[in-house]
Amino acid sequence: MAGKPTGEIEQLVASFFPEASGESAKQAGELLARLAEEWRREAKGKAHPESIREFQEQDLSAALGDSQDEARMDALHGFLLQRRAEQLGLRTLSLGKEILSGEATDPQAKTRGAALLKEVERLAAEGKTLGTIPPALQREIGEAMMEALYAVERKGMSQRLQRESG
Repeated sequence: MAGKPTGEIEQLVASFFPEASGESAKQAGELLARLAEEWRREAKGKAHPESIREFQEQDLSAALGDSQDEARMDALHGFLLQRRAEQLGLRTLSLGKEILSGEATDPQAKTRGAALLKEVERLAAEGKTLGTIPPALQREIGEAMMEALYAVERKGMSQRLQRESG
């Protein structure tokens, strides 16, 4: 990237992808823009958003580690997928808890579960594009898949939903 970065995304690219240029800088910028938007949403309305942002950037730095070039881009993509999987997992676990408590009616729970299952399947397919799916991502996708299937079929539960059922 030529010159001093001026915008938030350009600064993120310069910080986390200092050697990137051309198409790789553009790709990094697109992924980091999505991440920055999530970060803003998470910090909105919180007491110390600047501290939250600092921790978020530390998490990203740890996820990227010492990787370089294409491996660094893959690590960023994996980091984003992990975050999406965790957010999806919160929704599938919440639905499972609603079913266990009787809050969610069967037809409604099955419909929501089917929609969540499609999201999990898309996320799993996207994870396969990484080549090697990180174990934490595999685990999160597996748990979310089991919870969505539980909502649809009521056959098996994820480990975390089993813990909730006591």
